[in-house]
Amino acid sequence: MLCFVCNTRRICDENSYSQGGLGRCTEERAAYRLMQRKEEFLSDVTHRFHSAANRLQLLISGESHDIFAADVFYHQSCYLKFAVNPTKQGNEQEQIQKRISNDVMNDFFARIRVKVLRDKNGYLLSELIEDVRNMSDEKGVEAVVTHTSTLKMKLINEFPEKLGFYQTGRQVIVHASDMNPCDYTVATLKGHGLRDNDLIRAFAFMVKEKIQKKKNKESQWPYTPEELIAKLDNGPIKELYNIIYATKDPSFNVNEHGYAITRSTQMATKVWGLASDWEALITPRTRSAKQVLTAATLHRITGSKEAVVMMNKMGSCISYNDTRIQNRAWARMVSSSSGIAKQLCKGIATHATIDNNDGRQ
Repeated sequence: MLCFVCNTRRICDENSYSQGGLGRCTEERAAYRLMQRKEEFLSDVTHRFHSAANRLQLLISGESHDIFAADVFYHQSCYLKFAVNPTKQGNEQEQIQKRISNDVMNDFFARIRVKVLRDKNGYLLSELIEDVRNMSDEKGVEAVVTHTSTLKMKLINEFPEKLGFYQTGRQVIVHASDMNPCDYTVATLKGHGLRDNDLIRAFAFMVKEKIQKKKNKESQWPYTPEELIAKLDNGPIKELYNIIYATKDPSFNVNEHGYAITRSTQMATKVWGLASDWEALITPRTRSAKQVLTAATLHRITGSKEAVVMMNKMGSCISYNDTRIQNRAWARMVSSSSGIAKQLCKGIATHATIDNNDGRQ
């Protein structure tokens, strides 16, 4: 079956007539209009519908000129262009196009409710606009939305405060507002056009933002023993901890604090150390608890400046100068009453005890 007007096959042909599909001539008024316009177009060989009129003439020629006995099919939009006078055609066609366009957007919004809000899937805005274009083609109308900015505004108006739009490079991730866009797996978004680099950037922006918030709450350097214990208790941010552990066990569960549940204390300690190093790399001016303790312990056991400098260059501890500053600060904190006697002077016998805190006495 082909539309005798456009003589082409369309994706929407299998739809109902009201949804842009093919329809068969079954009404007297429609038949009268077609026959009337056929004679008009046959007399004008230059008219754009002259060939369509010839096809209609050929269809009914073998059926005693009975249009109802012939298989005369046409699209709704084609019928309006062929059979309706130009003065009436504009308003009727505009109303039909508007109604079909509204149906397209309503169907699209229904998909968003199911796929994004209910199933918590993430999609690229550029992929969603392709869905709208495909749905428009299926209905036999021009694309309802042609720009991502327009589609974004329609989504915001339809779902106020329910959808989130995460900018990552040139891409925009559309997700439920109660979901973190970085919580979606690579497989979930990759099928919708998201590249690995886009996901990496999205994760990096999220981590950087969280670390910046954490940094604003950090204590001033040097740390007191109580502050250092608090830093140990807090640990690195859970996103870094979990992503490191996920490389070993992707199907992990989390505890009540949001951290991955590891299989052993030894594994948890290793992951904690790697996550601390990663966090320190992102915030070079912030000393992590691991770096401070590593430098202090190493210097106390070995008393070697070279050992501390070497470990600092590998990013495993704070610098030697920072180690000295922290040690002096701790000495003042725990022994603020000690010091050199004011009466100490030449010629007077004095007993003094000096400890360089190297841990070997």
